[in-house]
Amino acid sequence: SICGCFTSPSRQASCNYGIGTDGKVSLCVEEKNRSWCSSSNANDQRAVTIECASDKTEPYAMNSRAKSHHSVTCDSVNYPDTEIKKIFCGIMEQETFNDEYFLKTVERMVVQKTGSIDFHLKDGTVRHYETLKLRNSVHRTTSTDKFIGKIKCASCGNLYHRYSCYGTYVYWKCSGKSKARTECCGKDMADFNIRKVSAYILGMDEFDGAEFEKQIECITVIEDGSLKFNFMTGEKKSGKKRDHNTCDKEQIYSRFTWQSEKAQGGGIRPCFHRP
Repeated sequence: SICGCFTSPSRQASCNYGIGTDGKVSLCVEEKNRSWCSSSNANDQRAVTIECASDKTEPYAMNSRAKSHHSVTCDSVNYPDTEIKKIFCGIMEQETFNDEYFLKTVERMVVQKTGSIDFHLKDGTVRHYETLKLRNSVHRTTSTDKFIGKIKCASCGNLYHRYSCYGTYVYWKCSGKSKARTECCGKDMADFNIRKVSAYILGMDEFDGAEFEKQIECITVIEDGSLKFNFMTGEKKSGKKRDHNTCDKEQIYSRFTWQSEKAQGGGIRPCFHRP
């Protein structure tokens, strides 16, 4: 079984469960014990870790046979250890991360599908870090008519128009870029990403075109890629792009991290780790 990969102490790696190339799930380390999976002791203490047979080269994609045999799907958001420490310090108002304080304070953490994190503390309270993390590695083919005439550029003031890449992927691009004597720094935006951010801003799990048309007057694309939503009621909300540094193995994930202006920024959900 896949557990044979971790029998040698010199490997310095293990997991609670493993999914082999044949799709079989094996128990490698009992859940009551800590596996040696990530770079963080505190993380591994609170995570049920799962390894899946993968390719041996970048980007270490899940083995196709393991996926087809077991129908494994995972759309969770991954965080590098350094970013979780930074987020924890922010919500707990700590200048520096302290492992001992973390272990004494946190009961568990839960990473939501959007990338938001719930920090469940041992005193019974929950600290919530709200964000929306988009992943470039997952590209969905969508084309949304409701965006026509609704997206404008903060850089030059022109409207965005829709275009198709390779006849499959749909993006929105500022029309000012094709006009003479017009300087424009507006970012191109993937249709499915605008849908996801719009749903998030509207408080919906999935994008609803009728609700979008009813509530949103227009979207303004800022030069850094952030989005400002103007509501029919006059209310304004922003999806701000936050820059963050991640290690090389995290480059398969999007650099777009959206956070609502009204968001207050809460263990790790069982997720897949790479050896």
